[in-house]
Amino acid sequence: MPVSPHSLHPRTLWKLFLGFLAATVLISAGMWATSGSLTNDLAPHGIVSFEFVGDSEAAAAMLDSWGERGRIEAAFNLGLDFLFILAWVPAVAIGCLWVAQRFGRFVMALRALATLQIVAGMFDMIENVALLNLLLTTPSEPWPQIAWWAALLKFSILALGVVAIAAGAVVAGAKRA
Repeated sequence: MPVSPHSLHPRTLWKLFLGFLAATVLISAGMWATSGSLTNDLAPHGIVSFEFVGDSEAAAAMLDSWGERGRIEAAFNLGLDFLFILAWVPAVAIGCLWVAQRFGRFVMALRALATLQIVAGMFDMIENVALLNLLLTTPSEPWPQIAWWAALLKFSILALGVVAIAAGAVVAGAKRA
């Protein structure tokens, strides 16, 4: 019989959260370590600048500023990002479920927010496909706009989840004190 994440003990959820969080941090560190040439005047935030580039002319200029090495780093980082999705989505979703179990007052909203992390992961995949199209072909519309909207929606949903987890952790810490 399958186990629902809603029925797991809070301590089990916490351990799962920490495991996925550790994977998230490790993959993130790998992405950061392999993206040195992606930050410049046209891309002050590296690959994140590329996610929000917005139009094909700016995308082409950014890609030109990176050169061949930067394009290879960007492609490698996009590949790592697909792996990263498999870490951050469960980390944030499980974190939201942990908070929901600890603080039943907002249980339905937190469960919905946990489920929305899967949607955010899908937006991340859509964004990556759009960015790969920009990277591997001549930049053209609508790929920059698709990446922009997908990144905006992903980061918005992710931010809500992170805020919920942080608030839950603060309240849990205050209850212990």
